[in-house]
Amino acid sequence: MLWQNIPLNILSDSFRSLTLLDLVFGVGFLPLIFGSIGIYISIAREKKKAVYLFSAFALSILLLLVFRFLTISFGLMFFGFVLCIFSSVSIKSFFVYLDKLKFGYFKKLFVCLILVIFVFSSLIPSFLAAKESNNIANSKVKEIKWININTKPSSIILGNVGEGNIITTIASRKNVIDDSFLLAPDPIERNRDVEVVYTTVSEAIATNLIRKYNINLIYLSDDTKNAYNIDNLKYAKDSACFESIREGRYYVFKC
Repeated sequence: MLWQNIPLNILSDSFRSLTLLDLVFGVGFLPLIFGSIGIYISIAREKKKAVYLFSAFALSILLLLVFRFLTISFGLMFFGFVLCIFSSVSIKSFFVYLDKLKFGYFKKLFVCLILVIFVFSSLIPSFLAAKESNNIANSKVKEIKWININTKPSSIILGNVGEGNIITTIASRKNVIDDSFLLAPDPIERNRDVEVVYTTVSEAIATNLIRKYNINLIYLSDDTKNAYNIDNLKYAKDSACFESIREGRYYVFKC
């Protein structure tokens, strides 16, 4: 139950080992540096209950990530939140240190420098990534809506594991597999069968699996092509049982 019944090949991607690059890109360079310094200053000098509470929380999240009990994205979200809180401690201490050295007039310069680094290291990359993600999402939504318009309400659609819930939500059609593995029957076998349908060159093998899950349409998205390193369904070429639609984006099973 700990890993929600997730198949091992998907589990290795979702709950992979934590690396230094994950911390830098997932949390951000500035929060990582200032947050770490802030934790040290808070524990060594202030010694307050709130400090120990947040420090213990950060350590717990880090240990859960190291031992792969949390996904990287989910764990780093909370870990980054704690580091941002402690970053304020380190910045405050630095300002106090500048005042003691009679360099208080450097405060504004320091703040401007932090803002510039933040804009170029976090804000701009996040904006570009969000823009690209939105473009991909829009194209995906259009493709899924096509399924809703051009298939029967009783149709069962095959997509990759990350598209199952989208197919159910937007296209209002049953999917073969999605990422809700907790109560799913035989998720390992189902995930393996989906991979075989996309990658096999044997029409007989693919047809047996398609009939096993009563699949009416196979959705071949760019994400699926990249995931399985394929360009098309090889067995569907020149086959009377399959009709390729929209340049191989969809394959209708007719037998």
